[in-house]
Amino acid sequence: MRNFLKRLLTLRIRRQKRFRGRPGLSVMLQHSRVKNQIDTISLGGLSFYYVDNGRPPGGRVGVLHVVDDQRPLIAHIPFKPVAVHPIGESILPYQKINRCSVRFHRLDRRKKAALKKLIRTCCSRNGGNPVLEHVWE
Repeated sequence: MRNFLKRLLTLRIRRQKRFRGRPGLSVMLQHSRVKNQIDTISLGGLSFYYVDNGRPPGGRVGVLHVVDDQRPLIAHIPFKPVAVHPIGESILPYQKINRCSVRFHRLDRRKKAALKKLIRTCCSRNGGNPVLEHVWE
């Protein structure tokens, strides 16, 4: 009950709609070759799943790259981690999967245009139409 009231009092309205990323759309952190599955994406940020190795991804400010299977789509996107939530699944007894939410930091016009195109083309589709699936959380 206490957590519910706390969340209700700190409720923030999202500025950007979030959309579910399709399978194969991943993010790679700077200096890492590990691909992490994107959960949701918006013009303001994204969330992705990663295997917990004991430290949060990116530190205070980081750089990420959005990739689709093996080809890079958008490179060098600066971000700030916002929250890390355990999702309760584990691969091995000592490795747990977390969901990290990040906010994009200081994007220029080219990167914003590339993100818009990415959301239009690489998010969930219904029957072949580029209809975006809005996420309500």
